Amino acid sequence: MLLERVQDRIDNEFMGYGEDWFENIRVEDILILENRISEVFKKWIDEFGYKPYWFVVRDTEEIELNGGYQ
Repeated sequence: MLLERVQDRIDNEFMGYGEDWFENIRVEDILILENRISEVFKKWIDEFGYKPYWFVVRDTEEIELNGGYQ
């Protein structure tokens, strides 16, 4: 998560003086931030044409073909 990385940098750069910064952020505020970051990321993908071209196939079923091509 982004905020955990920010907290790690704070810890590294300020030697523990900001160690409780992340702990003081309310869960509701974290969810708001995650939603906003997601919205910005989606807009960026659309604007610059970085839509993913991959996909995952799920719920597959194997069938055996008798006869057919060799």
